[in-house]
Amino acid sequence: MLSKYLRIHRTAIAAILFLVVFKLCIFTDSTINAPKGPNVILLIVDALRADSLGCYNKDSHNTPNIDKFAQEAVLFKNVIAQSPGTINSAPSIFCSVYPYEHGYFNYRCFVPRKLDTIAELLKNEGYRTFGVSTNPHVTKKNRLTQGFDVFIEDLVWKNTDCDEVNRTFIKWLDNNNPNPFFAMLWYIDPHTPYEPPPGYINKFLSQKEQRELILDKTKSPQPYIEASPEEREVSKKLYAAEVNFFDTEFAKLIDNLKQRGLMKNTIIILTADHGESFWEKKDPLGKEVVGHGSSLCEEQLRIPLIIYLPSQQGQKVVPEKAQHIDIVPTILEYAGVGRGFIDNLPLRGDSLKGVINGERLKRQYFFSQLVTDQYGPYCMECVQAGNFKLTSVRQYKDVRYTPSKFLLFDLSLHETEIDVLDESSALIPADLKRQLLNWEGSVERTKFPTGLIDHKYTNEENRLMKRLKSLGYLR
Repeated sequence: MLSKYLRIHRTAIAAILFLVVFKLCIFTDSTINAPKGPNVILLIVDALRADSLGCYNKDSHNTPNIDKFAQEAVLFKNVIAQSPGTINSAPSIFCSVYPYEHGYFNYRCFVPRKLDTIAELLKNEGYRTFGVSTNPHVTKKNRLTQGFDVFIEDLVWKNTDCDEVNRTFIKWLDNNNPNPFFAMLWYIDPHTPYEPPPGYINKFLSQKEQRELILDKTKSPQPYIEASPEEREVSKKLYAAEVNFFDTEFAKLIDNLKQRGLMKNTIIILTADHGESFWEKKDPLGKEVVGHGSSLCEEQLRIPLIIYLPSQQGQKVVPEKAQHIDIVPTILEYAGVGRGFIDNLPLRGDSLKGVINGERLKRQYFFSQLVTDQYGPYCMECVQAGNFKLTSVRQYKDVRYTPSKFLLFDLSLHETEIDVLDESSALIPADLKRQLLNWEGSVERTKFPTGLIDHKYTNEENRLMKRLKSLGYLR
């Protein structure tokens, strides 16, 4: 009888202990370990140059909705891309590393698994993660989708417009209760081909221009293309119409977020992967360039960065320089990730939270790089400090780079080229040259891409090649 009583007693105690442990686990999961940070939405608009927005250029009137949004956000006035092309810049945005570190230089490359994307880092903190991409260089194939619970890419490589991107994201919100969540939306507008909806074409182009000048070369202008002044003007207008189209759809997205009450606890970051040239500058070969991925000129490097913070009252304008690699550490700090954890990550950028709060920026030198086999065997790097920019251009022959030639620019005078100098010139500012050469010492570890490998393509690869060609990535 006593042994039976003890067995029952032990069973009861075990049951009570199980319930206590179970309750503790629930409490721990839902209260202690549950992430308390805000939602984060990262909007990346392909080929959106900063001065196409009214909040960056008072002469531009194409973006009234973005301009209104910026009135309640932090506006960084002086932001540079780490590279003037998606191939080099996308991993820098996602992983806070320089192009020479991620090594993604053509569509056959991929991001090393050892690099953590912002999606991976936030997922490890308990965030739900969602991504959608309309650029064939931002896909599962090249590993930029690491860390996303759901990632939707343009599998048939259509010209997916920004309204479709927003619908895809809203559908995900409708079918999920993600709190908190991180979402990355990559828009292909206003990338070439410039094909805005008809209503937007009518707003920007005359009937004569529409009949006579909407051509393949004005919709998809290529570097070194011969174009008349009238054709150049039509390309600019088509691009402006694309930007205006995105602005309209951006407003609809913000309205939807407001209706859901998400603006109260969501950080929204609007930026671009690079800018776009329209024959303003020349490349290292001395030829006028259009588009992107061919020059480190400001038109291709200068991008917008607008950060909406739920706690922000009114607009705050930040004149200090910022760059792509600052985006990840900024998101992590606002997400409430521990400072010690951030400091131990291999991040090249700096959190901008301190600058937003009025602290001075510690960084003095800013680097960008273009390494690609898209337009020819040369590599370019530049360093910016104050009002000056020093660019080095190196030809790639056999297995090494030839000595550099240097181009010195005055940014205070609309990037006026001061001089073209050889490596031994005493006219090169010593501090800029030292900084750039030290940085290039790291770049030397990167082998120049060898180009496409000749092999029999699968159907999927043929579709990809067609899509890359339509966007101007392949010739």
